[in-house]
Amino acid sequence: MQRRVAITGLGPISPIGKERETFWRFLVNGISGIRVVPEIANSPLGFKTQIGGNIPDFDPRPYLDKKKGRHFSRFTQMAVVAAGLAIADAHLTITADNAPRIGVMMGTGIGGHEAVEEQQRILQKDGLSKINPFCANATFSHAAAAEISIYYGLTGVNYSLSTGCSASANALGTALDAIRAGKADVILAGGAETPFTEVVYASFDGTKQLSKKNAAPEQAISPYDLNRDGFLLAEGAGVIVLEELEHALRRGAYIYGELCGFGSSADAYDSYRMEPTGAGMARAMEAALRDADITPYELDYICSHGSGSKSADLKETHAIKLTLGDRAKSVPVSTIKSVMGMPFGASTAFQLIAAALMLEKQIVIPTMNLTTPDPECDLDYVPNTAREMILNYALLDSMGLGGNNAALVVKRYK
Repeated sequence: MQRRVAITGLGPISPIGKERETFWRFLVNGISGIRVVPEIANSPLGFKTQIGGNIPDFDPRPYLDKKKGRHFSRFTQMAVVAAGLAIADAHLTITADNAPRIGVMMGTGIGGHEAVEEQQRILQKDGLSKINPFCANATFSHAAAAEISIYYGLTGVNYSLSTGCSASANALGTALDAIRAGKADVILAGGAETPFTEVVYASFDGTKQLSKKNAAPEQAISPYDLNRDGFLLAEGAGVIVLEELEHALRRGAYIYGELCGFGSSADAYDSYRMEPTGAGMARAMEAALRDADITPYELDYICSHGSGSKSADLKETHAIKLTLGDRAKSVPVSTIKSVMGMPFGASTAFQLIAAALMLEKQIVIPTMNLTTPDPECDLDYVPNTAREMILNYALLDSMGLGGNNAALVVKRYK
């Protein structure tokens, strides 16, 4: 019999909350975490977009040992703190005996890029002798997974995935596969991202893909709306404790739900432009449903990529129709990004945290700022108001630049 995988701990560090309760309150009530980003708005470079989902009051000091965490980049700080929240939420005790069976799998798009840019400024201003000798460790994409394992003493499977905005989806799916295969009993999986640096921000500001609604930050991201004008960047880290079901039951863990399906695909279309038909995304969704051993008629809800991008929202709508056929317009779809922005490789970690809470509470969160529906985006996007409903199965979808698509299926634990 295939090993089942329970969700037992949730750790969000996000623009809409730095713990589970606040994160949920903002989501279900449609409260936005989009605001002016001072380091971008005050930059002499003159960025056209000056808003996003930043976390201005993030302070790692209450959570991190000063000596252990002094060399972490902001990206790594958030990841290690989120992991600690997830461990605490799961009431997971780590010992020398069980540590080899506890792993870490994290996703990221850009890793510790802020540390690279900081050291570049120091190098240009003060010279080689002033460079932080620990800089290399802080900048690489594996820093989050590595430092989580070191900080909490986790000696099981450990690696990182970098597939753009779908990175944490692939990390979570790979963790699902590893637990099923008996390679671990528990895995801390998720993603982390801190994109508010001049170089990273400039690269997106120059593509004209970001919303320009600086005067109304809370209304700026409007997925599936006819007047949407782009997405916004966000930072944060989301970590989930995934645990073999019998292991969780033996220790009396609370179970939010089960992760039961994973699918991934590539569009193989273009480095920058979205594949327009949604066929590749549909393949990932279909694979996740097959892996979960359910049909489209058993699916109750989709927690979508829903970024507010003109092309991505349309591609996603096409993909849902291809996957669900005549059920497409009967399955509610909503997105977390209308209130928090796009945290790149951490996106699906937050989607899974949201989906786990929706399964627990039997409430679907709204898609905010959807006032004028796009005729081409014609599904049920749960506009502006949360909805109580019976939820047994939910699908999460994600897509990344370069054409990587990934999808997960979660189910209510009974």
